[in-house]
Amino acid sequence: MISGQNHLLLFLVEPFRCALPVPNVQEIIRMVGVSPIPGASKQLEGTINLRGRMVPVVDLRKRFGIAEFAYEARTRILIIGYGGKPMGLIVDDVTDVVEIPPDEKSFDLAEWAENASAPVARVIKVDGMAYAVLDLRHLFDQEDPMVAPQEKESHDAKSTHSG
Repeated sequence: MISGQNHLLLFLVEPFRCALPVPNVQEIIRMVGVSPIPGASKQLEGTINLRGRMVPVVDLRKRFGIAEFAYEARTRILIIGYGGKPMGLIVDDVTDVVEIPPDEKSFDLAEWAENASAPVARVIKVDGMAYAVLDLRHLFDQEDPMVAPQEKESHDAKSTHSG
């Protein structure tokens, strides 16, 4: 049974190789039609209908500032839990699930980076290739994918003048 934090789902957001702990991933679905939302932030691609539930979907290429290209047959949506609710992450391809031994050496970014809230928690090596293990707590810190930039500024201005 694959369920522990030492099991990672490997996927591509080309040119990057990324990973998420398996418990963070609820399911993997093929790319489906995404309904855009007017005025939403650029990284929020829109929403999908997942068995009757509306799920927001973020394109990780946009989040990482990578050039966009047309979705392909291998494009997938990872359904994750974010803030207690499902969210979709569009990735280029899902490649594997691996078990990382607890004593496996990894490169912890918090030890080196001044900004410990980077979306990458650590870097691991799998079959000689480096994979960035994403930290969902910090993946969206810089910009809330659910709020358009102009709406966020308006909200921030209201909250500072309401006191």
